[in-house]
This record gives sequence, structure tokens and C-alpha cells, in this order.
Amino acid sequence: MRLAKSSTVVGLSADREWNGIASIERTPAGRLYVVSYTGGPREPHPDNRVILCWSDDGGDHWTEPIVLGERAGSRACIDPCIWLDPRGRLWVQYTVCEHDMTRPLSVRFSARCDVPDAPEPRFQDLGVFCPEAGYMFPLNRPTLLSEGRMVLPVVFLQDPTEPGQWYFRRPQTLGCAISDDDGESWRPSGRAEPPDSWGNENMIVELRDGRLWMLARSRTGHLWQCFSDDEGESWSEVMPSAIPNCSARFFVGRLASGRLLLINNPEPGRDPMVASLSDDEGATWAPFAEMMSGATIAYPDAVQDAGGLIHCVVDVDRRRVEYRCFAEDAIG
Repeated sequence: MRLAKSSTVVGLSADREWNGIASIERTPAGRLYVVSYTGGPREPHPDNRVILCWSDDGGDHWTEPIVLGERAGSRACIDPCIWLDPRGRLWVQYTVCEHDMTRPLSVRFSARCDVPDAPEPRFQDLGVFCPEAGYMFPLNRPTLLSEGRMVLPVVFLQDPTEPGQWYFRRPQTLGCAISDDDGESWRPSGRAEPPDSWGNENMIVELRDGRLWMLARSRTGHLWQCFSDDEGESWSEVMPSAIPNCSARFFVGRLASGRLLLINNPEPGRDPMVASLSDDEGATWAPFAEMMSGATIAYPDAVQDAGGLIHCVVDVDRRRVEYRCFAEDAIG
């Protein structure tokens, strides 16, 4: 793939023995923000914390990270995501859980910056996100629908008292959190259970016929899929899709051209990371373009700017967060 530019957002240091699971957003004025998490020798660990960097020169250089999510004691702050709401406010969400992952997963926490292009951005702690949803595991950005509703993909954990690591605890059900007031309030949707009661790291895209298409990570070698024809209120039966995936986070979204973009690990081992386009609402995908290879490349997130460039982040070997920028025609 022909890249417009690339850079390292954050790497190892004396207090960052690993880095990973990043998310990216771009403000209308052009500032790029990236959140990820780090801390301690590994994940999970009680020193896990959420960090934030930004770039005011289009991704050439990045600020030193600041800590945005940190808790005292044995709680770990993990799995952040960053996104803009329709009012231009910048949200960061992250999950808090017991570091050994054997205690119930916490509810999600939110912070918001109302002036994201300020010289020193300030984030307000909004506390618990959508408490009506209970224990849940969201990781990806919301989708703004054509009629103005926001739907944020959610994995609901129905039995948080069951022994074992929360990430693999079953049953897990898929759905979303819904906002009709630009993120001021949220409520949970109906739920759909995957055939093996396990699926997460889901994303939602609005199709041209008005349906919502949800894709989710599975352990079957392909992504799960389900649909909603009522703007996310309820979801159809969960079925396997035709999209191969090695059981890792992926990215799917609509580009300004109208085509769908998929960034994905189709092969075992999370290598390579590839990108592909669809002209027929995901029914078929053009031959993929390889973004990166030769390492464990995982957890892509992407956003497109007004000029059409696609800004993407991935983590590499859980050691550093890498930024990649490319045009749509570099994919195919």
C-alpha cells in the first residue's frame, strides 16, 4: 500500500513497558488525537492506565502522552476509544476492572473535552456511561445515523458473578447504546446472542437501505454479523459473516465516496494487517491491500478527513502504537 505518511505515536519508556489498543480521532481544525493504554509489564496489570497524545502537524510529530484514565489500588483502566459527537465535543471512554480480570468488569467511564482544539485541552470526568446497561464491554466508536441518532456498539455481560476471566465469560450478547440528543443521554438497546454465546469488539455501519449492519469478533474464523431495521432498537439473529478474521479487533466504516472500508487481520497470528473496499454494501470486497506485515499488528482504528485521507492507528507487538495515513485510491 502506498502511504502518505507514517510515524510512531508512542513507544516504550521507563514507565511504559508495553503499549497497545489505540483509537484515533481528528478535529475539524486538523488536530489528531490518539488514545491507548499502557502501564505495568503487561495487560492486565493494576498499573494499566489510559494515555492520550495529539499532533498538530498532521501526524509527523506527537506530544508526550498525558494520563487520562488512572485508578488507585488494584483497578486497571483499559480499552479506550476516542470520538467526536455532532456538536464537535471530543469523548474518551475507557473500562475499569480488577487487574487480575477475575472480578466483575466495571461499567464504562467517560471523559469529554468541549474545546478539543484548545492549546491545552481540558477533559471533564463524566463518570459512569449508560448505567442502565450494567456490566458491559464497548470498545469502538459510535455511528452517527442519517437521521441524527447515535448508536454505540456494546457487548453486554449478563452474568458478572460467574467465575473466570471476564473477557471469556459467557454469555456475551451484542447490542448498542442509543442517544437521540448528541450524547447527552444514552439508553441500552435490545440484545442478540451469538450462537456460542461469545462475541465482542463490535462495530456498526448504516447501509443504504436504512438497515444497520453490526459486525463482531468471534472465535469461528469469521466475523459475526446481525442487522437492525429499527435504528438499533432491536437486532436480528447473530450469524457468521463471510469476512475472515483471526479473532481480533477490526475496523469497518463508510468513506465519503460511499464505499465501505474494512481494516482487518484475515490470517492467524494477526499478521498481516490489510485494508479492503466494498462498492456493494459489504456483499463483496475488492482484493485487499497490505498495510503492514512482519509483526503482530493489531487493533486498527481509523477516521477520514475532509480531504479524503484516511488516518489509522494500530499497535505493533503490544510495544508501540503506529500511525498510518493513506488515500482511498491507495487501497484499490
